[in-house]
Amino acid sequence: MAMKLKINTLVLLLVALGFGVGVWAWEQWSPVEDTADSSLEMGEPLFSFSEDDIEQIEVRTADLDIQFERTADTFPQVWTIRAPIQAPADEGAIAFLLSQLTTGRRDRTLEIPTSQLAEFGLEPPTATVDVTLNTQARHQLILGGADFSRNFTYVRIDPDGANGETLEIHLAPFGLLDAVDRSLSEWQQPPEAAEATPESTPEAAPKP
Repeated sequence: MAMKLKINTLVLLLVALGFGVGVWAWEQWSPVEDTADSSLEMGEPLFSFSEDDIEQIEVRTADLDIQFERTADTFPQVWTIRAPIQAPADEGAIAFLLSQLTTGRRDRTLEIPTSQLAEFGLEPPTATVDVTLNTQARHQLILGGADFSRNFTYVRIDPDGANGETLEIHLAPFGLLDAVDRSLSEWQQPPEAAEATPESTPEAAPKP
């Protein structure tokens, strides 16, 4: 009889332990309710436009507000910095940002209280990217902090400005943070690249 009681007690302890671990895991891995439908879980694109559709980009961080404009259609020089200076943009840096914007996908969509924006690095945001298309349509991506795995970052996509009690945020590729984390000099075309462009090569003097 005593042996049976010990076994029952052990079973109850194991059940209680398993329940406690389950609750802890849920709290750690699901800090907010996941309201994503199956299409979002499969990886819906951040935006529906393509790289060729983009005409202007503005990137705002705590340290820099920089504006770019497409000024040509072919390499070696497609993008130009319009503010805070006017200079050729680094095509590699722009290409990486465009790729992140047009190929990145949402991993999950979360519904959170508006009061929790700061907890996800979204108030104030880490960076804000404004995109103007060749149709003059505009889109905005607001970047927050990284998630616990540092594989994703929290973002808001085309926020409508409504001040409701809850709002949607998304998990997007961490590469977006890398794409915007640059100084002004890193956004500029390197001097050696400028010297190699056909436009900067002196024309041969005409023969007499």
